Amino acid sequence: MKKLLTEWRKFLKEGQEFVEEKSPLRYDRASNVKRLALRDDSIEPPYSQDFGFADQYTYRNPRTGRMTKKKHLEAPGAGDDIIGFLDYHDLGETSDGNAYLYIDYMKTRREHKQKGVATKLLDEFIKRFAPNPGSIINFGKIQNADMFSLFEKAKEKYPDHQIMGAKNFQWKNY
Repeated sequence: MKKLLTEWRKFLKEGQEFVEEKSPLRYDRASNVKRLALRDDSIEPPYSQDFGFADQYTYRNPRTGRMTKKKHLEAPGAGDDIIGFLDYHDLGETSDGNAYLYIDYMKTRREHKQKGVATKLLDEFIKRFAPNPGSIINFGKIQNADMFSLFEKAKEKYPDHQIMGAKNFQWKNY
């Protein structure tokens, strides 16, 4: 039944669009975290274990940490039609009046990795929220090689912006 609904949705409207919303994830470093997401109406619902896209449940009570018989929602999902998202918060303005933004988290669905979704999200993010030269975009601690590659591309593509970040991983030889 779910597959049939997905097929009908493809015929009704097809395409990708960017949406802005409040992030459902909780971050310790900021409370005003917003999300820029890329929506595609033609995809199927996410794999149940894909963190950030499908609802994640646990048998631990969120208040006490004890095991229970009932499942509790641990992290809400982004939605069935989201293929990638970028969570960020605003750190104010520089002395020149330009934006100072911090990227908290970025994620792409498993089946859409290496297809340019993260690059599209970052380009749209800079275009919407840091259009003026001299804006600061902080990637924070970069945890993996794919994100570091995106960071390097952004530094090269936007030389008039100050793009910061720290490599916090070791290269693995596969």
